[in-house]
Amino acid sequence: MSNLQMIEALCTLCEEQSRIIRAMALRLGELGDAALKDEIARADARYRQIIGSEEWPDPCPEGREEA
Repeated sequence: MSNLQMIEALCTLCEEQSRIIRAMALRLGELGDAALKDEIARADARYRQIIGSEEWPDPCPEGREEA
């Protein structure tokens, strides 16, 4: 496969992924805010579990800068 053929195949793949992402975003919008908020909360909890952020200190309170 030539470099141009690989580039063309990658462009086609990117276009397909773009169409899928747009369709998924449309569907999420149709589900409504409550379903989306629940999904975001579950994803955030899983992210925190994976990276272990529960062990990190809390951010500074508003209005107070760290030195």
